Amino acid sequence: MKVLVISDIHGNSIALKEVIKRNEFDELWVLGDLVDYGPDPGGVIDLIKELKPKFIVRGNHDHAAAFNVDCGCGPATHELSTVTREKITLQSLSKNELKWLSEIPLTLETELDGSNYYIVHGSPSNPLYGYLYYYTGKTLLEDSLQGLGFRDNGENTLVHGHTHYQGSMHYKNMLLINPGSVGQPRDGDSRAAYLVIEKGSQGDRFILGRIKYDIENVVKQVKTFDLPEWAVKQLTYILRNGKVA
Repeated sequence: MKVLVISDIHGNSIALKEVIKRNEFDELWVLGDLVDYGPDPGGVIDLIKELKPKFIVRGNHDHAAAFNVDCGCGPATHELSTVTREKITLQSLSKNELKWLSEIPLTLETELDGSNYYIVHGSPSNPLYGYLYYYTGKTLLEDSLQGLGFRDNGENTLVHGHTHYQGSMHYKNMLLINPGSVGQPRDGDSRAAYLVIEKGSQGDRFILGRIKYDIENVVKQVKTFDLPEWAVKQLTYILRNGKVA
């Protein structure tokens, strides 16, 4: 069995379609942030609904759009988040779509053939807003992991998003793994990022993948909205370079 795990799509339906087209999978897990920044939040929601993910958790941008509150994101992209939410997300989505976003759970737990999984957008201690980076040191890392209920038996895996950085690390009795961002990578690689979990007789295999997609078409879509020039420039830079200037 293959599980496709994706996160941080951010209104980029072109990148999402490419990831879906290029992967065969039996289950889909979605780690949140379907909206904001990108030009097609409605298209992303439609496709995710059509794919009927096995698991989906709410991201901070989904929460911000659904409840009309601040996104709580980092200062480097906070203003960009605000203007794209006002000019794109809230102008594009219906009340029913916003309600659907509001009803997505914050965390989920599941077991697959003896393997225990905890699914969250941010971190276990702060599901919406907690940034779980692997280089922050033991104290901050353990603070972020507060709230985990992993069992002593079987393999324990935390899958999370939010940082837009793809990667993994082993810590104590668990694997921490971030699929990266489908629609707006910020780890220096502009290709859409994802994770595939392969279930086999020898245990779980984790494959972090990247796929090229038509970035310039997304840039063209962005330019059709009434965004300030600085916002268009910043979005374009992030999309083309896979990092925040």
